[in-house]
Amino acid sequence: MFKIKFFHVLSQSTSRYKGNQVISYRLRYDSNKWKGASCQGIDTEFFYPAQDKFEEGEAELLKRICVDCPVMEACLEWGVAMERYGVWGATTPFERFAIRKRNNIMVSDPQHNT
Repeated sequence: MFKIKFFHVLSQSTSRYKGNQVISYRLRYDSNKWKGASCQGIDTEFFYPAQDKFEEGEAELLKRICVDCPVMEACLEWGVAMERYGVWGATTPFERFAIRKRNNIMVSDPQHNT
């Protein structure tokens, strides 16, 4: 069961999507959650592939940056709740989609967070 532990939940809503009840979260972004991240200093664009498709081996390379990251769980939590694209918490968009599906989560629109 997926549970928000690292970020403040601004709101949580349930709705129906394709016949299933799903949860959407709005989380408060907190820059302190990323202190000490293994990816600090790396251009964030590096984690978003061109044309939203990873080249062979690209995702694995990016995930290796995350392996020993002290904030990987918080990053994964944000990624599951908020991010459709890129590598977050050592997961690809497809992997996060599978987590969402198992936990009946629908990704929120990050532009509406504060």
